[in-house]
Amino acid sequence: MALATGDGERFSLADLHPPGVAEAIKFRLVDRLIPDAFSLLQRVRPVARVPFTQWFFVTGFDANQEVFSRPGDFVTPYESKCEVLGWRDFMLALPDGERYRHILEQTRSLWRAGDLDQVRAITRNAARAAINDAGSDSFDFIQNYSVRAALTVVEEYYGVPLPQLHQPFFDGVLFGSGFVFGLPNPSPEKERMAQKAMREVWPVIDDAMAAQRAHPREDTVLGRYFADPELQAQFSTADMRSAIMAMIGGFLPTNTNGNGRILETLFRIAPAMADARAAATAGDLARLLSVLHEAMRLKYILPMLWRRATKDTVLGVGTDREIPVPAGSTIVLSNQVAMKDRRRIPNPERYDPDRSRHQYMLYGHDFHYCVGAAINDVMLEELFGALLTQDVARTGSTRWVGMYPWQMPIRIGAKDNS
Repeated sequence: MALATGDGERFSLADLHPPGVAEAIKFRLVDRLIPDAFSLLQRVRPVARVPFTQWFFVTGFDANQEVFSRPGDFVTPYESKCEVLGWRDFMLALPDGERYRHILEQTRSLWRAGDLDQVRAITRNAARAAINDAGSDSFDFIQNYSVRAALTVVEEYYGVPLPQLHQPFFDGVLFGSGFVFGLPNPSPEKERMAQKAMREVWPVIDDAMAAQRAHPREDTVLGRYFADPELQAQFSTADMRSAIMAMIGGFLPTNTNGNGRILETLFRIAPAMADARAAATAGDLARLLSVLHEAMRLKYILPMLWRRATKDTVLGVGTDREIPVPAGSTIVLSNQVAMKDRRRIPNPERYDPDRSRHQYMLYGHDFHYCVGAAINDVMLEELFGALLTQDVARTGSTRWVGMYPWQMPIRIGAKDNS
């Protein structure tokens, strides 16, 4: 078994977060107690300043959207942590400006018409293969289904072949992403661990780039970059290295976390499971996606994000309750709680897949809206569309590693392979 410490040992998230009382307490704090505290704060003060500090907690729906919509006033504070990881010009860590817009434009130019159909086919085939391999015994929805499909997309769509022992790469991506978007001012030990995690990732990326440079596969994102001299002239190899890591580093953690939380919600809320199964059986992917989005809203993937005020400004612009925000202030945003703001979301704790799309911020809002949202949605449709045509039941409790659902034992009964 890989260990989490030591210079010559492989990085392992599971070993870093072994099962036990301490891990259970940490998970409950992040998954339940912090959101409950934010919800209470939201009812009293949707924008609250911690006394005698420059920390602001923004839990209201409108206030969250205001911060996202003002990238010049509230910037992402992630660049210094990206430097620790050797991850230059990570798109989601850049402030609004010429460099950010160049990276975004060139990253989008890597996508082609038909990409969603390609990802759909890859995911569908991976899902069906996993279901056929499941047998009648207990089956791990996370590692043997969700992660399996995601890593297949990394290989066959993004063009990054994985080593036979893929777990350290997967763990490294998740830890690196969590480090970037986690608490500000990480400890030296946390920085050291993040660097160790990324040593499992960068060599795989670099090997893939070398292979694609020599023999580009134009049916992959990385291959089409090396097959296009004009694109290479506009977008340096260093930029491409950062961009492919951004695509994978945004996709793998979100996909793993979201899929597990969605299935948890479906098992918990019987009408949601019934709706999802009916939509999957009918092949109604639009309806299925609405159900899955609502399930994710009810059990969102993370409790908080961060911004930093670039100048003296105010929140609540144009309202009768403008709140001064000094330059340098840390802004703690909670989309998770904002999507349950009773001022904007009717009956927020109730399952309702027919809500207006304007009541969701699953992929962010405005600036830094998730550029891979459409890919993730296609994967949601195919993964759950295949799974929920089966007779699915859970056979044990979910094991959580940090904030991620790590193992979720289920049983798949009667198969419909039509």
